[in-house]
Amino acid sequence: QSWGRDEAELYVRGKHLAEIGGDKAVIKLPATREGFKAAAQLVKNGIKICITAVHAPFQALLAASVGAAYVAPYLGRMNDAGRDGHASIAQMSQALRHTRSTTEILAASIRDPEDIATLAQNGIHCITV
Repeated sequence: QSWGRDEAELYVRGKHLAEIGGDKAVIKLPATREGFKAAAQLVKNGIKICITAVHAPFQALLAASVGAAYVAPYLGRMNDAGRDGHASIAQMSQALRHTRSTTEILAASIRDPEDIATLAQNGIHCITV
């Protein structure tokens, strides 16, 4: 995961991480204005990106628009905040499908084994536990 206070720092550190990791590296960036800007630049350089802490469908669409390979919504955190995490992730999945995006959802913060089946029913193929 890249880190920094602004787009430039996120970009430089993300590029360095990609150089270390090679072709298999996927650089994580936050779903912030600076994160999206750095992601767009890294993607232009052929670096795979995962936008993290995605909590709303519009963020998934923004990530897709900059060419992110993955978006990582945090199911458990959304539920902890009183949101319906499964519904939000299902909406993200539907929005990405309808735009024919190649961006995949990498569901994170899984707290319950039953969540895996529900996510799969909503078209989520990538899950981190």
